[in-house]
Order: sequence, then C-alpha cells, then structure tokens
Amino acid sequence: MSGGMQGGGVPDDLLTTKGDTHGFDTDNARVPIGANTTVLTADSTTALGLAWSAPAAGYTQPTLGTTVIPSNTTVPTLDGLALTEVIRIQRDIGTTLGTTGTIDLDFSTNEIQLMPAMTGIVTFTGSNYFSGATKTIRIIGGASAFAFVFPAGWKFVNTAPADLAIGKYAVLTLTNTTNLEAGVICAYAVEA
Repeated sequence: MSGGMQGGGVPDDLLTTKGDTHGFDTDNARVPIGANTTVLTADSTTALGLAWSAPAAGYTQPTLGTTVIPSNTTVPTLDGLALTEVIRIQRDIGTTLGTTGTIDLDFSTNEIQLMPAMTGIVTFTGSNYFSGATKTIRIIGGASAFAFVFPAGWKFVNTAPADLAIGKYAVLTLTNTTNLEAGVICAYAVEA
C-alpha cells in the first residue's frame, strides 16, 4: 500500500532500493545506498547527519607474529606463520637432552624433551622460568642406576627420585606456577 505506514511509523514506500536505509532530520527520510566499498559515516554537515564515504585512512593490515595478513584474504591455517608470542598452540617436541652432567631445562622452549639412556649422574638446572610454563621429560635408565640432582627450590608432589633403575623409563613433569625456581612443582613416575 503506497504511502501507508509500517508498524514503526515509517512510510512503507520510503525505502525504494536494495540497500537503502532510514534516516531522520525533522521527518523520516530515505538514505539511499552508497557506492560499492563506501561506508556509512556520521556527518553533521548533511541534512540527515549521515554520508557515504571512503573508509578512513590509516587501515593497518592485521599481523600474526611477524606475518602480515593482506586485506581481502583469509588464512585458513596457522601452518608456516611465524609465531613470536609465548602462547602454546600445540606441544613442541624439542631436541634430545644430554645423558650425563648438568642439563639445563629452559622453560621458554620445547615443552616435551627426550633423554636417552643415562650414562652418568644428571644434575638438572632450570632457566627462563615463567608462570604457566610446563615441561615433560622422558628419561631412560642407563647401564647403571645413575643418580639425579634437582634444584633446591623445586617441589615434588611425592618424594624426589634419587636415581633411575637400569633400563627403566620415567617421566618427569614440571609446572611453573611463578617466575621463580621456587614456583616449580614436579611430578615423577617410573615404569614398574
């Protein structure tokens, strides 16, 4: 019905073209659709207070780490992108650890690490402690029951192991609750 009113008091013939929108000054008015790629912007110099214009300058392409994501593209996966934040997206299996002597466990890298058969006494140290960091170490006992030495500040859920029996597999899990050595909580399990 031409010239009639819709439920909200707006004439039903006010909007005539796909994309038109409603404006108001002293009366209901049609704001015609703008050109492709323009955006509707508040503009107090126009009668209705609205104008179609080009997007504001200063658009910055989003980045993920050091990778710039170009406009009008999608990134379906994170494969191949350089991530620079210390956010764990998936578990990272690191390089193999040494088998004797002092072994530093760097909390900023390699959440899962492997230690082949021990060849001597192992003294663990830690570095780059930060809250929320975790490490899991798979350890294999060597030809003798070699001893472990742990930092004094690390706290074990049960008793800290003194050594690992010949040929046995063990798992040492470390969770850092602070940015300090004293914030490391340890859990140790060995095969029966």
